[in-house]
Amino acid sequence: MKALLRIPLVVLALAGLSMDLPGDDCSSQNIFFPLGQGFTWSYQGVSGKLSISSEVTCTAIESGPASIAGELREVFQGYPARLTYTTLVRTDKGAVYSVEPTKQGDAPELNISAIVSDKLGHFQLYLPAVGQLGQGVGWSRSGGEVWSVDFPGGKMDQNGSYRQKNMTQVIGTETIAVPAGKFTTLKVQADYDIQSPGYSASYSFIRWYAPAVGLVKEMTADGSTVKELTAYHVTPCCGFVVTSVKGDARIDGNPAALGMGGSEEAHLEVPPGSAMDLALGDGSLLKLSEGVDARMKVFCPEKTLDRTVIDVIRGVIKSTVTKTFAPRSSPGIEFQTPTCIVGVRGTEFSLEVKEEEEGHFLTIIKVASGEVWVQSKRNGRETVLQAGTTQVFE
Repeated sequence: MKALLRIPLVVLALAGLSMDLPGDDCSSQNIFFPLGQGFTWSYQGVSGKLSISSEVTCTAIESGPASIAGELREVFQGYPARLTYTTLVRTDKGAVYSVEPTKQGDAPELNISAIVSDKLGHFQLYLPAVGQLGQGVGWSRSGGEVWSVDFPGGKMDQNGSYRQKNMTQVIGTETIAVPAGKFTTLKVQADYDIQSPGYSASYSFIRWYAPAVGLVKEMTADGSTVKELTAYHVTPCCGFVVTSVKGDARIDGNPAALGMGGSEEAHLEVPPGSAMDLALGDGSLLKLSEGVDARMKVFCPEKTLDRTVIDVIRGVIKSTVTKTFAPRSSPGIEFQTPTCIVGVRGTEFSLEVKEEEEGHFLTIIKVASGEVWVQSKRNGRETVLQAGTTQVFE
């Protein structure tokens, strides 16, 4: 009996949430938690000596400020008993709130089932809005739960006997590789303190969240429990959000700030001594170095991201463009410069536009991985640049 109750029911994987978008604006969401009906995530890993896998599915419930956005259901395989977590989630101005999950264990061969549900029943902060996710930022949450266990010949109820609190803190950003791919992530550590009759424990979890993907990895600090993303199905939202800013970078003439976003046309300016990073709704990342002057247009048919066109007047932009969501018919991201048109899908490259003399521009393209399609505006000639290539277009 105790063995069943001690199956690690506290491993909560908020890999995604579920609701209809409030309009087209990605800035109303937390980009580390893509929202949508029917989104799915698959994980594999270990818990002690056990090989564990799980499937996460989102179901929409309501849409609107501070409403219950959806239900997250995660089904585990590999433990001695089948486990299912069901979590209610709401969002408010990009912050993510959740009730401690209802956790159901089922061991039919022993005719035992267990349900652990939240006692407090109110939503608590799980992850702040992107604009509040600076390095070192911390927050806390606590909860109490009810156990109800049926077993042959009896039933055990423990009202409020299980209590949990944790302190969570942003460690920083990190690029990691998991079976589903390589991701630039937000790294967060959560320290837990659990108390129940005859049992107490303190431990830490580290979680990695990728823009437009969600949870990509989770691990206990001692490495005894690890889960990694193997596959996911997410429809990209429309728009972009600022994930890092330094100095006097501006969007439409206004000072850029973490969490600032948009879903239409934006004028991006990065003067000397400044820098700005953007994440698009499909997970693509843009790094704007000092001296950038560009205009970005995000095309949003039916509230999803179709393509993005960036008109670069001058400066250096480094891009990591995802290929996960873009259909073959979609151009993904297109860069326009004074000398050429650049189309990219699933590519890591840099683009620099500089004015050699008045009215005479150069576009310098360096491809780190994937390939880049380029069309010269001077003669219409098309070129495909492979990884490791650097070329200048006049």
